[in-house]
Amino acid sequence: MNITSHLTEDCTSLLIFEISDVEYCLSNTILSSIAKSDNIYQLRTTERSKYSLLRIGNKSIPLIDLKKVLNDKKQHIDENSRVLIIEYKEIQFGLLVERIKEIIALDSKFVTTSLQFIPELKVRYIEGTIEFEDRKLLFLNIEKIITDIGFI
Repeated sequence: MNITSHLTEDCTSLLIFEISDVEYCLSNTILSSIAKSDNIYQLRTTERSKYSLLRIGNKSIPLIDLKKVLNDKKQHIDENSRVLIIEYKEIQFGLLVERIKEIIALDSKFVTTSLQFIPELKVRYIEGTIEFEDRKLLFLNIEKIITDIGFI
């Protein structure tokens, strides 16, 4: 996956969310829905597991704790927690995030592949950065995350 593959020539829609006071983003094109934390029921989770199973209605899907993937710390679910339901390459899964910030439409001129300012993070999972209005957003590489976990 390449950050530019999610951008149109001039503009893209991004979902911005937060983990450990760092703003991350994903292309809105792979987002199926967003579930509140009170709708989350984890079926299986262990400290060593890379993911748990999430039951939404009658369906179970893999749930990835992004805080654990990016910072090696398990996220505590609270009223701000959300699950991003993602559909990517015919795979449906959830990404647990601490908080949704906003959805924005952004001109592609703000996108860079520079990773210079990223402190102590797993840079492997960052495709690039988006800098605008004194903000620096980290664009996640979903393909690398789900490949490392073993979904594809």
